[in-house]
Amino acid sequence: MQSLLEQLNINTVLAGLFVLAIAIVVTRALVVPAKFALRAGLMVLSGACLLLAFDIALQVVDVFVPINPLTVLLTGYLGPPGLLALLFIQFFLAF
Repeated sequence: MQSLLEQLNINTVLAGLFVLAIAIVVTRALVVPAKFALRAGLMVLSGACLLLAFDIALQVVDVFVPINPLTVLLTGYLGPPGLLALLFIQFFLAF
């Protein structure tokens, strides 16, 4: 009976390393877009929540920022400074 080491030849080892390399490449190719999609989704969600909170809080003084995809993405990406920029833009365009 031959031992396991004697049964393995160079072709088997190379095939195993090739399969391992392909598995690593495929895993990385799937993880990077998933991270991007998750981050973009969190930005959209945070932008929508921030806009909604400010619209509700500032409706007393009749100030609002329309909630549309562009403003949600801008606010989600830039955060509160982006919301302030939208408010300033709206204020200066109104006069």
